Amino acid sequence: MTPDKVYVTLSGLAAIAFIVWFFWMGKRGGIKAGVTSSGYQEVMVLVKGGYTPDKIVVERSKTLRRPGEYEFSCQMGMFRGKLIVE
Repeated sequence: MTPDKVYVTLSGLAAIAFIVWFFWMGKRGGIKAGVTSSGYQEVMVLVKGGYTPDKIVVERSKTLRRPGEYEFSCQMGMFRGKLIVE
């Protein structure tokens, strides 16, 4: 194998590893939902290259039901997030 083929192969593998890490393995911190004056919990989620924040923590006693963890994603499964009801 020539040096240029080795370089291209290693560059491709590095790009694949970065894409897998960025979309599926990157861990980001969550954000706790704020309570409005009317008692509802609200969080603004920005969708631009992924969900920001991708982890949302809410309290179960404030206008929510079914405590637990609920994952959400785009239709292709590339952007993922999690709603945590405590």
